[in-house]
Amino acid sequence: MNRVILYFTIVFALFFSSCKKEIENEYRIVYPDASPSKITLSVDKVINDSTITLKWNKTGGAHFKQYILTRTANIFRNGTFVQDYTTKTISNADSLTYTENSMPFAADIQYIVYAQTDSLKYNNYASVTYHRPGTYQSAAFSDAIPDREHKILYLISREYGTITAVDYINYKLIKTINAGISLGYSALGSYNGNNNELYLPTNDGWLYIYDTATLTLKDKIYVQGGVIGSVVTANGLLFIGSSDRSFGGFYDNTVKIYNRETKKLLGLTGTWDNTRLMLLPNTQYSLIDITFNLIPTDLNLYTISAEGIPLTKTPDNYHGDHALNPNVVAVFPDGSHFITAATGAIYTKGLVYEKDIARAGNYVDFAVNNAGSVIYAASANTNQVDAIAYPSGTILKSFKTKLNPAKLFIDGNQLICITGDQFHTNNTNIFFVEKFNL
Repeated sequence: MNRVILYFTIVFALFFSSCKKEIENEYRIVYPDASPSKITLSVDKVINDSTITLKWNKTGGAHFKQYILTRTANIFRNGTFVQDYTTKTISNADSLTYTENSMPFAADIQYIVYAQTDSLKYNNYASVTYHRPGTYQSAAFSDAIPDREHKILYLISREYGTITAVDYINYKLIKTINAGISLGYSALGSYNGNNNELYLPTNDGWLYIYDTATLTLKDKIYVQGGVIGSVVTANGLLFIGSSDRSFGGFYDNTVKIYNRETKKLLGLTGTWDNTRLMLLPNTQYSLIDITFNLIPTDLNLYTISAEGIPLTKTPDNYHGDHALNPNVVAVFPDGSHFITAATGAIYTKGLVYEKDIARAGNYVDFAVNNAGSVIYAASANTNQVDAIAYPSGTILKSFKTKLNPAKLFIDGNQLICITGDQFHTNNTNIFFVEKFNL
């Protein structure tokens, strides 16, 4: 009897196992689309700068419900950047393209397509970003050097070593390069009678010389030392603030004067390393330097002959009593004064402190008219530039800007203001070139 029971038990188990396999095989045949393929998205055609066609692949199978296409972009509206978001649903599984003909005015526009199934899950999606040309320009910059003759602005990032050439009349980015190393304060110079060289001091002892027309390296000078803080140029001479101590002394030989054509060292002077040099116009030659690694910040004045021989050295009389900032400094066109720091501290060319134009000010840059009678001060607190009478200090008027003002310069009868505050990509910022008639 027990043998009979055992026999039927084995037969039943084999039968059930066989049925289960048939059911599983049948299940696989009935539902072949249980796992939809991964959706992809691409820009299929660029019809013009503001009209494109997007394309994606068919997916979802028997469980398809709809495609959801979203668009996201940062647009400038009412004085600030805001996020513009739109969505579109497509219920036809065979609709695999979309023509965008109402594109917002934005630099980067992101599209995302979702393949939604009956389960309402949104985990099958793909994205693509379209970089729309001719909208907002972006660059990383800490300095702005204008070439007024050719209407080109060189935006330089000392930290990242990037140089961006901008047509500031037409607000058009021309070219961006990377020097591959962090930089000091740079200068635009004339060589053989043309404004055609950009001098870039590096943080490993070299002075790079770039051709401004092509932004290609054309020459270089090994200045020695480590950090080169700054460079200025005049009449074929290069004045370079180095950190080289190989000529003896402490740092009193770190300012070097070179002949641009021969690259020969002509003279040595200096007080400190890590300084920003500024040339005072209408002098032959007077330079100030402001330290950027000392507390308190220090100031010095040097005079140099037309042959590049140092003549005199005048030390700071105050050593921190009055404001100084190497990042915020502008020289009067006649060379008689310079203005510096957030408060607008004014000094004479003899290093005599005169006054602050705003003791509670928070200015980030200055420009001075040719007569020296008006100082234009870019405010960090508000989107405006103040026109301040000199020497009275009276605010004559204020120019309202779209974004935060960062850099100023005057070209003819216009005040040119570089403004920006919107983070973009790759350590760059969206910037505007705003112009005001004077």
